[in-house]
Amino acid sequence: MYHRAYGVTENSPPVETLNLAYEVAYHRYGLDVARDWKRKLGQSVPDKWTTVASQMAKPPIVGGLYAQYEGLNSTWWEDPKLNADPRSLNMLQGVLPDTPAVDPEISRKTADKIWEIWPDTKIRGWGRPVLSINSARIGNPERAVYHLTAYEYWIFDDAGFAVRGGDGGTPPPFMPGT
Repeated sequence: MYHRAYGVTENSPPVETLNLAYEVAYHRYGLDVARDWKRKLGQSVPDKWTTVASQMAKPPIVGGLYAQYEGLNSTWWEDPKLNADPRSLNMLQGVLPDTPAVDPEISRKTADKIWEIWPDTKIRGWGRPVLSINSARIGNPERAVYHLTAYEYWIFDDAGFAVRGGDGGTPPPFMPGT
């Protein structure tokens, strides 16, 4: 089953984008939850749901790391147009609960790669809480705390509120995450 859409970070062209990693994993997770609830309610699970779940694409993997979407090769990590906001890959293990669609070891390796290529100066809005949650889930508590306390990269007004677009139109820190 193929899935074409805008990605959660809204930086992928939907006509050219196939099987976005986070989106296919989230869809699989949702389908698995729905199937579990049917069973808990003593209802039969529609055969079609099971068929779809078994045939769904998995998040694409390139060179042992998750890729934003199918069709990319390992050079996408060096392309600023493609790697400018890789947070959705951290969301695989940072927002989604455990799901058969996501391999925790590949998530850990992918998070380490994102740590290398996504500098503090580029992380904005809800990126830091997502990175923090992912870091905690992959067993890196020091990095989790760091992402929530890197205040020098956020701009605050006199009342202590984050300034929306403080550096050029980006969202402020997501305060429930801080």
